[in-house]
Parts: sequence; C-alpha cells; structure tokens
Amino acid sequence: MPLAEATACANEIRLFTPYIADEGDPALILALSHEHSLSAYNASYLAIALGGGCPIATLDKALIKAAHRVIGW
Repeated sequence: MPLAEATACANEIRLFTPYIADEGDPALILALSHEHSLSAYNASYLAIALGGGCPIATLDKALIKAAHRVIGW
C-alpha cells in the first residue's frame, strides 16, 4: 500500500468512536451459542453487536450466517 493511502486510512481510523462493551448477558450468549452453533467468543461478539447496535467485522462464516439471521444484515 502506498504511503499516502496508508496515511489516509490511518486518519480515517482516528474518526471512529470506540465502543466499550460490558461483559454481556450470559444467558443471551449461551442461547446464541447453542442456537447458532457458535463458540462462546463469537456468541459474545454477536451479543455485543446486538446490545450496542454495533456492526460486526468478521470473516468467520458461522458468525456471518448467525448475524444474518439475528441482526438481519
């Protein structure tokens, strides 16, 4: 990646507002894990997205499939 493009990307990242999530609802995490055959980690990630209205950035196929079903994107 050229330096100018990398610099532009770095400047855009600075504009993002961080989201600080709590530990999540254990019952929701377990339900998502069980219903969608997700790891606890991926179910937590999905629960955080649901609770905070945050987008999900992942290449994990199972998580993408579950997000489509649960969030509808």
